[in-house]
Amino acid sequence: MTLSLDILPLPEKSADFGREVLVETATFETRAQAPRIVIRDIESISETKQVEELQKEVWGVADREVIPFDQLLVIKEVGGTLVGAFDSDSVVAFVYGFLSYQRDRLQIHSHLLAVKPAYRNLGLGYRLKLAQRERALARGITDITWTFDPLQCQNGYLNFAKLGVLCDRYKVNCYGESTSSFLHQHGTDRL
Repeated sequence: MTLSLDILPLPEKSADFGREVLVETATFETRAQAPRIVIRDIESISETKQVEELQKEVWGVADREVIPFDQLLVIKEVGGTLVGAFDSDSVVAFVYGFLSYQRDRLQIHSHLLAVKPAYRNLGLGYRLKLAQRERALARGITDITWTFDPLQCQNGYLNFAKLGVLCDRYKVNCYGESTSSFLHQHGTDRL
């Protein structure tokens, strides 16, 4: 999956980086019940350790399949992206990407996007992808690549309908026949 950033539709304003945003959704009966979410870079060790736990919660993966906090910090330090959605001090969603070089271009490969179940359908995945886009463009990087599970309809909607991606590959068993994640019970094919 390759996304040239010049074709990604831009919202009228940036994705609300570093300030509170009231999430509007039918999930909450009143605006007073809606969480205030801040989208910003994940900076501290304690925040990065929350990302470790979120990987387990969202995907149900074994410890050996979790990207450890120290590796996340180092990859971010050398040019990768690690952006979180925060409800108070809690990381409720994140997007993670690392630098890659493909097709004679420096790119970001967006490897993980996760949202806690209680915070889904609030547009956080989209906002995190926009935040990642902003960081890539600030570094002069115009392409972001990633894969996603074509059997997850919400992933397809986010990637094709909202982000406007172009898909040029289909990978059979991208992560092998099986992993510990319950999300991989139907295989690991990826677009």
